[in-house]
Order: sequence, then C-alpha cells, then structure tokens
Amino acid sequence: QMTDVKSNFRNALGADWEKELQAILKNNSDLKCNACGNKGRSYRSSMDEFLEEIDYFVANFDIRHSNKGKKLFQWAKGRRVDGKLIKNFQNLPIADELSQHLTYIKKQRFTGADIVDFGKSIGRTKKRTDITMANPPPLYRELKSLKEGSDGLDDLAGDVMSGLNKNPLKYRKQFVDQFINGYLKEIGSLKDLEYIFEARKLGSNGAKFIKKQFKGLFLAKKEEIFEIIWNNESLRGDLLKTQDELVGLQRFQGLVLDDKSKLYSFIKAQ
Repeated sequence: QMTDVKSNFRNALGADWEKELQAILKNNSDLKCNACGNKGRSYRSSMDEFLEEIDYFVANFDIRHSNKGKKLFQWAKGRRVDGKLIKNFQNLPIADELSQHLTYIKKQRFTGADIVDFGKSIGRTKKRTDITMANPPPLYRELKSLKEGSDGLDDLAGDVMSGLNKNPLKYRKQFVDQFINGYLKEIGSLKDLEYIFEARKLGSNGAKFIKKQFKGLFLAKKEEIFEIIWNNESLRGDLLKTQDELVGLQRFQGLVLDDKSKLYSFIKAQ
C-alpha cells in the first residue's frame, strides 16, 4: 500500500512527494490505526483506508492546479488553498467533509474527468455546491456530514450540518436558498440531484430523521417550492406529470405528505 502511495506521490509531486506525504500523515495522525494504537473516530476512515483514498485521489485528480483537486489535497494537509495552516483542523467540520469526500470519490471511482467542479456557486446567495458531475444536464452531488441530534455550530468552515433539533433545515437561509433557488431551478429531474449523508456518522435512523427535516422545509416553503417546480418545465414533467396547475398543486401536496414519494428520492445515506 505504501509503495503505491509513494509511487503516485512521486508522479504527482516529484521531488516534494515525501514532504507532502509526511504533512498528510501528521495532519491525520489521530485516525484509527492498529499499528500505532489510536482508537480514532468511528465515523471516519481508518489510517489504512485513508491512505488508499488519498492514493486514489492523487492518482486521478490534478492536485497542483485544478479546483477539482487542489482544495481537498490542501485540506488533507490541514491547509487552505493558499497554503495557510488551518488551526485545530481535525476538530473542525471540514475534517469530516474531507473524509466523506475522499471516501465517496474512491467508492464511486470518480476521476477528474467525471467532475466539472468542486464548489460551483449556485442560488441567490451563491452558496457553493459540493460536486458537479460532467454529464449534461449537470448532475449535482451534495455531501453532508451530520451526527443526528448534535448541537454544535453549523456552517463553520465547511457547511457541516449539526444541531438540527434546535435549528431545523427550514430556518437555514443559505441551505434553503441553495436548494430552492439553486438546485430546483437547475435540475431537469430528481435523478440529477443527490444529497448524500454520511452513513457512518448519521446513524441507523438517519434517513428517516433527514426526511422529516426536509418535510418541514417543504411544508414551510410550500408555495415557493411549488412555483419553482411548476416554472421548471422539465422538473414539472418529472414530478407532477400534468399541465393543469391546480392538479399539479394537489399532486405536489400529496408528494410532500408522503415521505416515501419520489419527492424525497434525492436523499441518500451512504
């Protein structure tokens, strides 16, 4: 494993490979590791898994120049894109975001050619997306790291959701704007959107918990969401399958009330 990692680092970084690899190992030294006795965090990859994920990422993404690779590679070293050190990195939400991204990318076998962007601005507030896939029409993947019922800070250096019991989704202005004025206006079908929640962290009742949160959002913003879906002709056809607006509204209300309906199909726990 280490031989493969070294090989990919040599290819990507040349003479700097050893220094870069050591920086990554140092920044992630608290991951679960039987050899060094660390118990690690139950919802992050162990050290051997993490090294395989880094190995895959370095081999398949431009970590030097492209926005598709540089940001996550810098985070792996506990640094910002400009190279400045991020203090206390492993206790910040972006450490969970990094872990989820690397695990998901390797699991899906994505390469730089598959992904248009990490962080495309979308919606009125220009909140950034997580992954925009290179398959027209755009396919969006929003990765969310949430520990059910936790009450920590939200949107701290990486859009990690927490404290949903105290501050539900429907009250989170940037999140709501990104979903309603961003994704629902951009996509032509719910097949073009996935909100992927970190299953390792969310827990066994996580999907049900998240659906309840989105149901609260749909009910709170019912008129606004329906109007956007109705004005998106392709999404209207995908969800409502009618040209009669009154019928469409009735069908939309039925979809909202049934959390097993197609309206909730974009919610994943992986």
